[in-house]
Amino acid sequence: MGDEHRYREIFVPDSGALLDLRIFDVTPNDWQALLSFLSSNYVVNYSEDGDPRPLPDYATIKQVQKRKSVSFEVLLPGFAVCSYFFLDDEIELDLLPEDVDSKEKADAVFTLMKGIAVLLHRKVLLVEETSITDPEELRKIAVCECDPVRQEIRYFDTHG
Repeated sequence: MGDEHRYREIFVPDSGALLDLRIFDVTPNDWQALLSFLSSNYVVNYSEDGDPRPLPDYATIKQVQKRKSVSFEVLLPGFAVCSYFFLDDEIELDLLPEDVDSKEKADAVFTLMKGIAVLLHRKVLLVEETSITDPEELRKIAVCECDPVRQEIRYFDTHG
């Protein structure tokens, strides 16, 4: 059993600041696998310049992104996590911590983290939004993580 019951300490509302799910050292193939997994298991919305569109493959998204703003939402119960495809080698999904205001919503985030960790065989970190890009530094400030082998949420006490 992980620390899922500590959701109130993990999803602390902070004046609209985002939390990020971060996965490092990914390839375009990993991105495509993620898009396929999410569109098969969740309701997803993709848009170009704010206009809803059918979800294309990752290579097409990267081409469209050269001339349009693209976004992707994964709908969870009562809220969404979003991606803007900033980097090829890192997956970042944003969520508002105040949206996760119940154990059920926290469990939906943790289920998503576990699914991604298993799918990509990589750790999934939940971190407060930051300009830090170094994976090792981000691991030091992570709120929690999911390891693909243990498949449980590990909580880090970042408050001292």
